[in-house]
Amino acid sequence: MFAALAASFLLLAGAPAADPIQDALAASLARDAELAEQNRRSEALNAELNRRNAEIVARNAAARAEYERALAAYERARAEYEARLAAHRAEEEAYRRAQADWEARVAACRAGDYARCAVP
Repeated sequence: MFAALAASFLLLAGAPAADPIQDALAASLARDAELAEQNRRSEALNAELNRRNAEIVARNAAARAEYERALAAYERARAEYEARLAAHRAEEEAYRRAQADWEARVAACRAGDYARCAVP
């Protein structure tokens, strides 16, 4: 790019025209320099994107691990609840059977079956 500007300036100033081979070489060097600069910027941007992506992956992994811990704690709490609920239901059923037995004994006692009046 600089070579093209310099050639234009020399033509305007009335200087002799530059050699076409030199112009081509200068243009090729300028193009190579521009491509090298674009590659440098592209690599820098890619490095930044890779860094950000790695941060996101790390945050996601940490969040997933926390989720797994919370899920395991929930499953343990749910299993404990289910066990307590089953025990409670068994106690309720035992109470219902005892209540039904007591009501049957009271009814039998009132009906005259005095042997059933005694406390077991």
